[in-house]
Amino acid sequence: MAYTIVDLLDKFISLEQAGQDMFMGITGRKDVQHKIKTMARIFANQEKKHIEIYQTLKAKLEKEPETEIDFFIYDKISAAIFQYAGISRVVGTESPKSLLEFCLNFEKDNLALLLSIQDIFSKAETDTNAVNIKLISEIISEEQKHVRNLEAFM
Repeated sequence: MAYTIVDLLDKFISLEQAGQDMFMGITGRKDVQHKIKTMARIFANQEKKHIEIYQTLKAKLEKEPETEIDFFIYDKISAAIFQYAGISRVVGTESPKSLLEFCLNFEKDNLALLLSIQDIFSKAETDTNAVNIKLISEIISEEQKHVRNLEAFM
């Protein structure tokens, strides 16, 4: 069975879901201030928005002929995602600023992962990578907007 960009979107959706779950977990904690819980809900909703964007892209791509990803490229990308998912993160819930800084760093890490995936695609010399690079570029653009919004908020 060959891997496609839809398989990568599934991985991105899982990462965003983990982020949403992490932020929603804060909202249920009794030791966290109300305003921090509110911020965490906002951040969880942003992750949900990303999930919806990825699901829309996935639905669109599933209607088109599948473009396979070379196994070795997919393996490199999977390794990068696995390494990213394994990063230990301590959420700052002491103050609104600490949560905002955590969220900004979290989104910058997401962006760095996407940029490294784009780099993996761009270094490979296959015709199908143009489609994959275009899709990753769209996702990167969305993530960059999110980072800029957080930076402006700080």
